[in-house]
Amino acid sequence: MLNGAIAALVAITAACAFVAPWAAILIGFVSGIIVVLGSLLVERVGIDDPVGAMAAHGMSGVWGTLSLGLFAVPALAKNLETGQGGLFYGGGLHQMGTQVIGLAAVGAFTFTLSFLILYLFKVTIGIRTHSEDEQMGLDVSEHGMWGYPE
Repeated sequence: MLNGAIAALVAITAACAFVAPWAAILIGFVSGIIVVLGSLLVERVGIDDPVGAMAAHGMSGVWGTLSLGLFAVPALAKNLETGQGGLFYGGGLHQMGTQVIGLAAVGAFTFTLSFLILYLFKVTIGIRTHSEDEQMGLDVSEHGMWGYPE
């Protein structure tokens, strides 16, 4: 339930100044669905994400960013002198295209910089824990107790 609330807050962050209240509710509702299905997908693919951050922040953040291209109110965009109305307000696909370009730019920058930094860590100080700690589990080696006793 809390991941649903976090996902809704993440999703509306990009669009909060540009959408009507009804659209904010819809954006949050859809992000609640995305976080549940996204968490299941991440688990099925085998990505280690025990708190659901990829679904709550990543997938819901992408939805929220794209939702601006759908629900941006033209008058609000004009008042803030940025962008234009979304697809559902007759603005066409221009704002959606802008949002896609922004997502691609942020994604490329984040992936590239993260890859470089992690690679530098790997070749200098290492990013893996000791094999004994892996076998025992990091909960025990770092905190002295099991995080998931079942």
